[in-house]
Amino acid sequence: MTIGSRFQPDIVEKRYDVIVIGSGISGLTVASFQARQGRSVLVLEKHYTAGGATHTYRRRGFEGDSGLHYLGQVHDKGNGLRKIFDFISGEQLSFAPMADEYDRLVYPDKSYSLRAGPENFREELERHFPAERRAIAAYLKLLPSVSKALEYRAMRKGLPPALGFFAGLFEKKRYFAASTFSVLRSLTSDERLISVLAGQWGDYGLPPKRSSFGAHAAVAHHYLSGGSFPRGGSSEVARTIVASIEANGGKVVVNKGVARVLVRKGVAVGVELESGETILGKKVVSSAGILNTYHRLVDREWVPPRVADKISRLRPSLSFLTLTLGIRRDASCLSSHPGGNLWVHPGYNHDENLARYLRDPRGNPPPLCYIGFPSLKDPTWKDRMGETTVIHVMGVADYAWFKPWIGTKAGERGDDYMEAKEALTRPYRATLYRMFPQLEGQAAFQETSSPLTVDSYLNTRSGEQYGLEYSSERFQDDWIAPRTSIRGFYLTGQDTLMNGIAGAMMSGVVTSMAMEPWATCSQLRAIRYL
Repeated sequence: MTIGSRFQPDIVEKRYDVIVIGSGISGLTVASFQARQGRSVLVLEKHYTAGGATHTYRRRGFEGDSGLHYLGQVHDKGNGLRKIFDFISGEQLSFAPMADEYDRLVYPDKSYSLRAGPENFREELERHFPAERRAIAAYLKLLPSVSKALEYRAMRKGLPPALGFFAGLFEKKRYFAASTFSVLRSLTSDERLISVLAGQWGDYGLPPKRSSFGAHAAVAHHYLSGGSFPRGGSSEVARTIVASIEANGGKVVVNKGVARVLVRKGVAVGVELESGETILGKKVVSSAGILNTYHRLVDREWVPPRVADKISRLRPSLSFLTLTLGIRRDASCLSSHPGGNLWVHPGYNHDENLARYLRDPRGNPPPLCYIGFPSLKDPTWKDRMGETTVIHVMGVADYAWFKPWIGTKAGERGDDYMEAKEALTRPYRATLYRMFPQLEGQAAFQETSSPLTVDSYLNTRSGEQYGLEYSSERFQDDWIAPRTSIRGFYLTGQDTLMNGIAGAMMSGVVTSMAMEPWATCSQLRAIRYL
């Protein structure tokens, strides 16, 4: 499914108010806010379709997701996140709640059910850890507090500096600069409880001793009331937002990569396309990620030494493998599985599990295995896709493992590449069949995407799943913000605020606020977000 329009020659004849590089959810959010403010907006996407990690693909009659596997909070129309989705999509996007058990954490000795609602969450944990009631209560009290601090962090980055300074006073920065393990360890000495509380670490890409507790709290609180999935599939996110942008006079053009940002005397004046054309604009926004932006799009002369030094210290997040299986049967092949995600762990020490696997992936089990079921999450699936079932199985991969094939094109990497992928995929497939033995031998379609696949289709530099890594060290100097040293040039995306679809979308709101603070705040008040 292609979302967006083809390039037309008359596009270069106009000077735009806003040019957005990249059509991921952050770029589309900026574009939607700005178009609704009456500005002429052009979004340029290198890929054949808009949407970034929300786009879907079809293979042999099956539909797979590229990155959106579930969302939290959006089932509640009164929630601020849902209000933003409604606004940028023209209220054309709807969500279906997932099963009550939205996540199940599977360990060798037992499983733990994460059920929608704080009380259900608490009851399940207390059932397994009756001696830890105080720790569990303290944890549940901390989550909304730290998650709320993320809103102040967003305001600090988006509001004019004088006002942003006061918002920053309420950020609870110590929790973002502390590791997930250190904060959880201050609440309990039970190592198993700590492991279970951090059992969704794949949602933010680092195990507890390396991840920021602020990132952990934002994700855990996001899903605490349950999970949801877009009706009609994850590509509905991009389709509805692009339609809203175009309805308000904007343009979203695909198959047109940007080669560089044009800067004159310290001011952004437009972009040069990979095909050579120049398009002028009053303001330019990059949603391509900070590493891509400063290594590929901005000439070195416009990067101050202090910024270049800080960029050199940034580390990308982990890479993942994704095995997609298609079965020509309906959901009955899953034996009444309710549809929630599984997180399968080989043991309770997440950091050790990851370190061992990265040292020797052939001799150690994967440190986590995510199993998701888009065909069970979308109530329109059967009408759209017939009697089919699709399963995604994901796990960690080291980009360095694929070094021999870096720079090669998809479909041209040879048998050695396919054999290397298969060797890494085999344990994940075995885990799926261990959980669902009736599926073995049933797949009519199987395909594994590697970090190089992510490079090819999401234009990343090292197959990173979440942009920059969400480590506690990174947040000790949280300098990345929408405003840059180049006048009229802005950043948006996961790197500027928080990871995931929701975090990237909110970064788009923050960037629009940095560009036009009063107009954007007026929009947020109108939808009762503020």
